[in-house]
Parts: sequence; C-alpha cells; structure tokens
Amino acid sequence: MADGLNLRVLRWDSAARSELTPFLLVHGLASNARLWDGMGPRLAAAGHAVAAVDLRGHGLSDKPDGGYDFATISEDLRALIAALGFDRPVLAGQSWGAGVVLDFAVRHPERSRRRRCSRGISNRLTTPKVPRLRPDASRPRDASGRGRPLAMIASLLQAQGKRI
Repeated sequence: MADGLNLRVLRWDSAARSELTPFLLVHGLASNARLWDGMGPRLAAAGHAVAAVDLRGHGLSDKPDGGYDFATISEDLRALIAALGFDRPVLAGQSWGAGVVLDFAVRHPERSRRRRCSRGISNRLTTPKVPRLRPDASRPRDASGRGRPLAMIASLLQAQGKRI
C-alpha cells in the first residue's frame, strides 16, 4: 500500500475461477472487516471474488497518526483494488463505510462498477444482495434540504464542476 501502510484484508474467493464482478466490502467507523462475515461467504458461494478490508486505524490494519480524511482513505481503496487485481468491483459500504464508498465513487468513478450503501447490516441475510441506502426523514438536513451524506457528495461534485 501507499507509504508502507499495511491493511488487513479478508478474502472469500469462489472455488471456480469466475468472470463475475468482484466485491470490495467496507466497514463502518469503529468496526472492522469481520462485519462482513455473514455476507462474504454468500457472495463467494454465488461465484464472486470477495474482499473485506480493515480500513486504516481499524481492526488489524496499521494505525498511523494521520490520514483519516476521505481523500487519503479513498486513495487507500484505490491502491487496494489495484493490489487485489479487481477490475471495477462493486463497492459496498456500511455506515461510515458508505460515506467512504460514496467519496471514492466521486473521486474515482471509473474504478468501480456499482456502489451499495447501508446504514445497518444483518448477518442473517439470506441472499447475496447488499441493502440500498434509503432516505430517512428523521436524519438531519442541511440548508439545501439534502441529508448530510448527500450534501457532502453534492459539495464534492460541485467542487469538480458537476451537478447532481
């Protein structure tokens, strides 16, 4: 990884060499890759190559003094995707990891095929589908009326001269 950073990665690979889209699973704040122990094997059983990462400062990954901003963490994911040899994986993020995935999608839209975000997760999932983020009327809104995560993404897009 960049600057000698070591990230712990859990892998669940299909027994057969698959041409199916790979998945990179991203945990939430104060969590780790083990969050995906229920989902990873199901995706692999369906034929996908699957990896879950302990982001910097989490789980068994290195805990450097800095680099906890979205730009740096997005760069960590970009380098990890290349190191894994994944071609445009589906990125799935839970809670804060959903924000990481959305930020990555804005910075590197060509590096992933799809993004799935969730505020919560259950290890009792019976299908290899990642839940989608749905609007929640109880979430705080910014002045534009957008939820804070959408406002963050909107501001990133506006900084790049794009509109949502």
